[in-house]
Amino acid sequence: MGKDKFNIYKRFVQKAKAYPQKPALLYKKNDEYLSVLYRDVRSNAVSLGNYLKENGVKKGDRVVIIMENRPEFVWSFLSAMYLGAVAVPLDVQYPPAQIKKLISHCGAKIVITQDSLYKLAEKAGAKFCIVADNKSFTRKLSAYKDEIEDAAGVLDEDDLAALFYTSGTTGVPKAVMLTHKNLLSNVEAIGQLGIADEKDIVLSVLPLHHTYAFTSTLLLPLYLGGSISYPKSLLSLDILDCMKKTNTTIFIGVPQIFSLMHATIKEKIQSRSGFEKAVLRGVGGAFSFLRDTLKVNALKGLYSALHKRFGNSLRFMVSGGARLDPVVAKDFCSWGFCLLEGYGLTETSPVVTLSTPGHMRFGSVGRPLPGVEIKICDAKEDGIGEVVVRGPNLMTGYYKLKDETEKVIRDGWFYTGDRGFIDSEGILKLSGRKSEGIVLSNGENIDPEEIESWYSKSPYVKEIAVFANASGMAVGSTYLAAVVVIDEDYFRRKKETNVRKKLKWEFENISAELPTYKRLKGFEISKEPLARTRLGKIIRYKLADLYKVLKSQVKAVDIENVDPVCLSTVSKGALKILSQMVGREVGPKDHLEIDLGLDSLGRMEVFMTIQTNLKIELNEDQAMEFFMSSTVGELLEKLDKYRTPDSDISGDIE
Repeated sequence: MGKDKFNIYKRFVQKAKAYPQKPALLYKKNDEYLSVLYRDVRSNAVSLGNYLKENGVKKGDRVVIIMENRPEFVWSFLSAMYLGAVAVPLDVQYPPAQIKKLISHCGAKIVITQDSLYKLAEKAGAKFCIVADNKSFTRKLSAYKDEIEDAAGVLDEDDLAALFYTSGTTGVPKAVMLTHKNLLSNVEAIGQLGIADEKDIVLSVLPLHHTYAFTSTLLLPLYLGGSISYPKSLLSLDILDCMKKTNTTIFIGVPQIFSLMHATIKEKIQSRSGFEKAVLRGVGGAFSFLRDTLKVNALKGLYSALHKRFGNSLRFMVSGGARLDPVVAKDFCSWGFCLLEGYGLTETSPVVTLSTPGHMRFGSVGRPLPGVEIKICDAKEDGIGEVVVRGPNLMTGYYKLKDETEKVIRDGWFYTGDRGFIDSEGILKLSGRKSEGIVLSNGENIDPEEIESWYSKSPYVKEIAVFANASGMAVGSTYLAAVVVIDEDYFRRKKETNVRKKLKWEFENISAELPTYKRLKGFEISKEPLARTRLGKIIRYKLADLYKVLKSQVKAVDIENVDPVCLSTVSKGALKILSQMVGREVGPKDHLEIDLGLDSLGRMEVFMTIQTNLKIELNEDQAMEFFMSSTVGELLEKLDKYRTPDSDISGDIE
């Protein structure tokens, strides 16, 4: 392998030469799954790379990618690697102003996007923009298909491969610099665990601007010579359909996804008769013993209908990005699934530790990968201290932020800010953050003070404190919520009497300027000042309990005064389903984010349930329109527009 060991493009070419006729990518078009062979992925990357080269892109230039998970993302990234350029994947949910800021910050030479996101890139001021799935453009690329040896020139393993912008940053954008060696050493270490190989098909649903998704669902399968499958959309039905139709063997997710699945499965099990549940408990206990002792997974047969929904090819699932609730992990195990848990950070490319099949410890995140070292600094009597990491996967630093880099990398060790301890078997168990940073169940890192500064811009807000609140929809699922103290004098001066309505309107306008994961999805109003320390810092551990008390004091929604459009039997059924899922009565004026706490993954689960139970068929465009509803009332209007004569009006969750 020699000098090409840590050259991402050349490592891919080795697999493309070994498996030219093998499907590398699987995606759905119309009603069937199509494949892109390894040789064609290589050809597309070369063609695009040569086009970029002709248009001035060279080694070290920044190539921004604004794209959903799809085949075009893969060869867009590889085209940058072919030239020795630096890939900069950005979140498609960023507002145009934020994208413009990041394009400027990284000094992008070119932006690659998809047709449906071109307007977003245009609003962000992208000067040189390529639409990778444009038909006329793809035809033009046929003239650039000849591969040039060493198109990147001499490439060193420590050359920069990608910039990943971390979430939850304040002020100046924080971009993590990862080299070819950083990324490939992490992939290689996972490969050494022997838990995956060229026969595996990995489902790609997590956004690829995150290193967790990028490394595990793009680089890893290509490094192994495996395949990547892309669902048609993020609706649960499409994900499950993709898993079955493409024979997915590995499903990579975040705790929020597994929590939502857990809630749905638990509800179905609880709906069974007492006798059936007793049999499942008794037989399930015996079968669990068999699996633990003889490594025979009879539980898969006991819950065969459930496993069939996921596709019978699934070998294991992985949760990362945030803490997985041990209850969720235990239940999935008791249903015959293998759900692994890992830990990592963008700065570590990202995986640090990972549990393996047969060596799972609920509530823990496994042992360090081969070649990665961890230790605990400043440990207390209970052994808990800050987790620090060292290895070839460690970033070279934050782009243009030398001081910030020196704060976290000292003597070759990366100080994670996470607290934990290592047990006698070398397994890491985490115990929260050193700082007051928030990690949501979808894996996003949030700086609460940053969010508070945004929403404090409203003159109606006197004080605000942000925290991660349990959603109530699924075990372990969280969303961003706030306790607000209003400026009563300002309300009086403005003669505003409907406090909650006015705050909701203010917060909706502020939210429009923020990425989805940084938006408040719930708030309650306190008449008392926020509890603070003598130094003036908010006492955050009290917020969740205070929020519950305030929420219980809010008068229940009166759903008798419903707009006429909401009186159809279909709308009543949808209201009933929503009320069941969020645990309270829901009205048409409720905001899906602010009142019901539904982020994009939560909406996905709700919409899937409504479609299934009310038998409503939506095409891709209709589903997107449905998905983008802001209030329950808007959602109901769309339901009435798309309902079929056979729509079920019961509203009961199956």
